[in-house]
Amino acid sequence: MKFNYYSIKDKKNYIIKINNDEIHLEEFQKKYIFLLSKYKYNSNNFHNTNYIKKIYKEAILDIIYKTLLKQYVKKLHISLNDSEIKNYIHNNSDFQEKNIFKIEKYYYFLNKENISSNEYIDKIKTYLKIKKFISFISNLIFISKHEKNNLIQSLSQIRIIKIASVPLTKFFKNTIINNKNIINYLKKNNSNLFSIKKYKNNTFLILKKTTYEFNNKPVKLLKTIKLKFQKSLFFSRFDKNKFKKFIFNLPNLKKNKNIYFSIIKNSGDLLLIKFYKTMHIDFSNKQKNVIISQLKKYNLGTILNSILDDLYLKAHISYGNLIDFNNKL
Repeated sequence: MKFNYYSIKDKKNYIIKINNDEIHLEEFQKKYIFLLSKYKYNSNNFHNTNYIKKIYKEAILDIIYKTLLKQYVKKLHISLNDSEIKNYIHNNSDFQEKNIFKIEKYYYFLNKENISSNEYIDKIKTYLKIKKFISFISNLIFISKHEKNNLIQSLSQIRIIKIASVPLTKFFKNTIINNKNIINYLKKNNSNLFSIKKYKNNTFLILKKTTYEFNNKPVKLLKTIKLKFQKSLFFSRFDKNKFKKFIFNLPNLKKNKNIYFSIIKNSGDLLLIKFYKTMHIDFSNKQKNVIISQLKKYNLGTILNSILDDLYLKAHISYGNLIDFNNKL
């Protein structure tokens, strides 16, 4: 990391210099306060060093990346005409009254922000150039039909499972799986001696390995243990259920394997998951377009991050008269 210093001592000097641009205290404070509100700051976090450190680092990094992007866009010589700037100002709701531009509101804003009209127009120019640059990249992003179909197929999936609680006492009394079976299995799969010893002494890890047996001899094993499954549960990619991530990490069902078992630990209980059916949501064309737009946004974000990371590595970044955060807190 290129930043290690945080609290400000001298308000007159810059706190960060990014190439030739100097960032002063006021800009940092605005960003810092914004992030505090974003993370719902409360007084209990004031003495939490890790929390404060996280906010400082994010504020500094955000300022650095945005400054680098502004510098990069200026070098591209993106053209703007006066009408674009005028339209942006006149369409700003902060300067309107009943959808009509009011010059008084515009001047009130400038006085409140303590900036000149020329300074504000320069900010608008930079913003509009960045917007044009991002739009240009976005228009160049090509998504193949195969990518679109795969994404829609993945997001439309609904997985149907059943859950059975695993009674440990009954399990060890009735099951044909024992430590010897597990250890032999581990040896066959070239597990090291440490892993084998670990499995000998850990009930949960032993039970995890029985998943292998469930998936290879489910009928025989289920008859032996006599587990009772609850009613079917449905999970989609859009659920917020705590099991969702786990359920969608299970392998897809195959034609020659129409059931998949797994064991998980939940609040001290062991649960056997039976994944046995997949269905698909029939998205409308409008919904499909929304999904594709999200994929484009993701790809756009990846490209922008790549550009910013490259600019960051090549940038000359220095810090002003700052206090070492790690030593002072």
